[in-house]
Amino acid sequence: MRLYLFIMTVLIILCLQYKVSQAIDCPSGLDWTSSSVGYSFGDYGPGGEINYERRFSGGNYEIKIDWNSYQNNSDFMPDDAMKRIHEIEAVRAVVPNYNIPYDCDVYVYFERECKVKVKLVLELERGAEVTCSDDGVNFCQDWYEMLINGKQHSFFNIYKYINCGYKCCARIYHCSRNYDVIRQLWVTSVNLTSTVSISTCSGPTNYRDCLSPNDFLPCEDGSCDGYY
Repeated sequence: MRLYLFIMTVLIILCLQYKVSQAIDCPSGLDWTSSSVGYSFGDYGPGGEINYERRFSGGNYEIKIDWNSYQNNSDFMPDDAMKRIHEIEAVRAVVPNYNIPYDCDVYVYFERECKVKVKLVLELERGAEVTCSDDGVNFCQDWYEMLINGKQHSFFNIYKYINCGYKCCARIYHCSRNYDVIRQLWVTSVNLTSTVSISTCSGPTNYRDCLSPNDFLPCEDGSCDGYY
């Protein structure tokens, strides 16, 4: 059925109670010590440096990196790759330089945005009927009908995701001190083992569905996957 879209009524998109989402303390707690780490490519040129905070808590080493302080001084290494190098170097820097076999875990904390799905509702005016549609046309499948004051109305939703909070995540690195028989010195190996959620922002938001019964819209947790 062919549908002509006429904007008859723009219903409420956002709730009346608006709440500004702010960054969180990820993770919470005290006893953080400021530090920094740099990296150089030697004969191939400079690398960069970052500032971070570190502490030892619950038997593990913990890091919060200040990416606002990040500097990429290389003329050939892209930012994403350089950030990963600096994160590994920060992890390596917090592991004690024991000259004995030693294992530990290092948690690198970071934030991820959470989203709420809000919508703009358009009322449709149904016109002439058609018997077919071209391949790949599927938007008409998203229209729906509602009975309002005894009369059937047709609607179409346009969706948008907006921020509704932040969650705390961590990348967990397992580190080991081992003796390198080739170079004849003790070295620290760093291996990423997992990524975990530390907190959540799932649950109802202050945004209401603009259609009856005007329920609070859910906040969808952000994924901890990926890097930057």
